[in-house]
Amino acid sequence: MSGYFSKIFERAMYSFSEYTDPLGLFGEFIITSLVFLVIEFSSWLGVILKSDEIESIVLYQVSALKGIIETYGVKLNHVKPHGALYNMATIDDNIAEVIVLAIKKIDPNLKLYGPSKMNWKKISEKHGIKYVSEVFSDRNYNEDLTLVDRKNENSMITRVENSIEHISRMLYEGKVKTITNKLVDIDVETICIHGDQPNAPIFAKKIFNKFQSNIKKW
Repeated sequence: MSGYFSKIFERAMYSFSEYTDPLGLFGEFIITSLVFLVIEFSSWLGVILKSDEIESIVLYQVSALKGIIETYGVKLNHVKPHGALYNMATIDDNIAEVIVLAIKKIDPNLKLYGPSKMNWKKISEKHGIKYVSEVFSDRNYNEDLTLVDRKNENSMITRVENSIEHISRMLYEGKVKTITNKLVDIDVETICIHGDQPNAPIFAKKIFNKFQSNIKKW
């Protein structure tokens, strides 16, 4: 099974390289999120990975991507664990620490993008890794600041007008309205737009145009 996952990852890295051929478009830094394929598949299969297995996966994938983009003369700016791994680390401090320490082994100057107001930030800062608090433009929140499960019909924000209101409240008021209509404190340093939702290009354009004065390079 591990060989199967390895082949899938190698193909994904090849596709990434092809897609990002003109990397100069991104300037000094490339902003990217890692899709931790083995973690995703293990989650779907109900497999529980040990800490050393998670560390190996993170080391392998981040190092592979770092090597690829450096051949184009650019620098990896940050790591954002994806999907299942992101959600697991949000509620499991041990997994969060494994990720932080793996990143530190690769390059202590890498930043970690993760959820706002979670222990993950404290763990990251304890080990000297810069943590950037992320919020979601198109996802609804529970009161504990976890994301509403996608199995629920109200998990996604599908109208760009609602997203702009959602982001404005978080950015300018430091509050997010949960699915229970409660306002909860939240920090905003970077905003995620899910590319797998049909209106992602529209969201990206409208959000950029609305909030471009707030953008700064991390």
